[in-house]
Amino acid sequence: MPAPPADDMALLRQFRQLTAQAVPDPTFTVGQAAARMGLSERSLYRRFRELTGQTPYAYLREHRLTRAHELLQSGTARTLDEVAFAVGIEDVAYFARIFYRRFHQRPGALLRP
Repeated sequence: MPAPPADDMALLRQFRQLTAQAVPDPTFTVGQAAARMGLSERSLYRRFRELTGQTPYAYLREHRLTRAHELLQSGTARTLDEVAFAVGIEDVAYFARIFYRRFHQRPGALLRP
């Protein structure tokens, strides 16, 4: 498979930078990212999926879960609420559910006393 053109790489880089900055913001949406990038949400979804095989929303969720996993493993977090809020997820039950689906491990098991 040939490498994506430079403008496609710039799109990916810009979206990744926006999501990295927005991880703690629970109100951040893919639509906001698209607007900041000068694209429609539909265009961003289509191009991102063509380039990566996943949706921008799936990428954002994965980025948040990976960051949550890092926080839990570092031992700096004291509660699941703290971790969920730090990665922009306001519903702790939802956070625990998607974390388990992704890592096959309950997030509470990683909390250190």
